[in-house]
Amino acid sequence: MTFPKWENTIVKIIWIYATIGLGVIYWNSFGVEHKLLGNGVYLFDVPLPAVLAIAGFTTPTMLFIAIVFLWHFFKSRVYWSYKFRGLILGAGMVLYLTSGPAHNIIKTPTGTIIVDSLLIVTGILFLIGIYLPRVFPELETQKPYVEPKK
Repeated sequence: MTFPKWENTIVKIIWIYATIGLGVIYWNSFGVEHKLLGNGVYLFDVPLPAVLAIAGFTTPTMLFIAIVFLWHFFKSRVYWSYKFRGLILGAGMVLYLTSGPAHNIIKTPTGTIIVDSLLIVTGILFLIGIYLPRVFPELETQKPYVEPKK
């Protein structure tokens, strides 16, 4: 919606990368090992090619989404409710972008609880951003921002 001229190109890139990435992940899935650390933290050791395929797809995608939502918050002159939703969804995406991958490298019970808690907050932010218009339907009927005459 933000870059309609790029939509077809972006969709093609996503399909190509997803197809290749799924192949890489599938062929490396047989090498996934798990271990229980002495402190009770359960970890999965994923082969490097699968990690690179996942991170190479999800990180740019989530970063792009976060930038678009936050860009709409800071630069757009649309309904303030859309700006607010952009802020909530963008903040949620940034939080997910940091806490999600951190979950795979945390090796202490306290760190696991903190990262899992941040992922719960992320989910709540996403739900608020999505369902805000249903909870407050009057937000969708407000008048648009009009640039004052100089």
